[in-house]
Amino acid sequence: MLRAYSQYGPIFRVRALHLEYTIIAGLEANKFLAREGDRYLTVKKVYSGVATGLQSNNFILNHDGKKHRELRGILRRGYSKTAVIPSVPLIIRLTQEMARDWKKGERVFVVPALKRLITKQLGQVLLQYDPEGYFEDLQKFFTTTAETTVSNQLPEFVLKLPSFRHTQTRVFGLIDKVMAARAATPPDPARRTLIDDVLAAVDDQGQPYPPDLLRAAIIGTYIAGIDTVALTCSFAVYALLKHPNVWERVVAEVRPIFQRTSNPTMEDLKEMKVLHAALLENFRYYPVGPGAPRTAAEDFEFGGYRIAKGSNVLVGTGVTHFQPQFFPDPFTFDIDRYLEPRHEQRQPNIFVPFTVGEHTCLGAGMAEIQVMATIAALVNELDLTLDPPNYEVRYKTAPSRGPKHDLAVRVQ
Repeated sequence: MLRAYSQYGPIFRVRALHLEYTIIAGLEANKFLAREGDRYLTVKKVYSGVATGLQSNNFILNHDGKKHRELRGILRRGYSKTAVIPSVPLIIRLTQEMARDWKKGERVFVVPALKRLITKQLGQVLLQYDPEGYFEDLQKFFTTTAETTVSNQLPEFVLKLPSFRHTQTRVFGLIDKVMAARAATPPDPARRTLIDDVLAAVDDQGQPYPPDLLRAAIIGTYIAGIDTVALTCSFAVYALLKHPNVWERVVAEVRPIFQRTSNPTMEDLKEMKVLHAALLENFRYYPVGPGAPRTAAEDFEFGGYRIAKGSNVLVGTGVTHFQPQFFPDPFTFDIDRYLEPRHEQRQPNIFVPFTVGEHTCLGAGMAEIQVMATIAALVNELDLTLDPPNYEVRYKTAPSRGPKHDLAVRVQ
């Protein structure tokens, strides 16, 4: 996208097999998405496969406008920084438990390990239920539904095949277990989580929502980070080890704090400014969502061209991350961009790892804390090297962009 933007400007068209996309990119496109995206662009077609798999009309990513804002209002507090801060010690403890199972000399494949960890964290933090035994089902459910419409790799009829139906039944069974566990535990006002908000939600007529809202919220919680947060953490492990000077700076900051306290909290994380800078650079350099897929809701003009209603549109939000006028020497992994006095991330519509506009990631604040706590615990617990040491990351691009599963580390 960056190369095409440099050659053709902020709007161009590409073909991928039988599909055609109009791509709009750069600061112009990010501003358009922020200011007018809710009028001219829609997500309904993009995420319809996931909604079909969920059998839910209340899946937030499948709605725009008023309905999207309504569902966002129900989920906002549960996915907020404020809600997740009390769970920082839990996120760290779960990471430590995983890390302490890794033996000296062992070769570990990073992506599958972190996907399991992040799914466990989200289950315990947001739903008070560990999805142990259901990870493979959740992974298959998300990948299959997303690849039908988000990335258009599979035809939608696969959602009717017996193999997917079996997975769907298993995942819906997990919901029953979550609800049974919730019913058996009296609500704790001091630890109100996402599931409490959803159970208490009523519509504008004061009526409870149908069961499919709960289904979408519970499964959506588990799959929210199974790709995005886990892949971001995987990129972070790679980036820190690929740049030993950054790893050393982070170790020098993180380990004394863990030596001072056996139970780090959010206040301790706030002291880790070097780690925070490294993770912001990770968001910039390795975005898991470098583009926002949409469909044109009506005819509109952009960059002097007319885009027809129904067109596949991809907003190349990540292009600004690699433009030197915004980030000098953009292909250098430089964590000092985010420290005094530079703070290059403070550029509206330019540093956009969680996209912009109406569909800005609802859990952006939570994800930042979750990634930071997870990486801090890993750095404290383990000395790692890439295996092989000269490994260069290879990418998979759908449903989210991330490292391929051959990314491995050796426990030193």
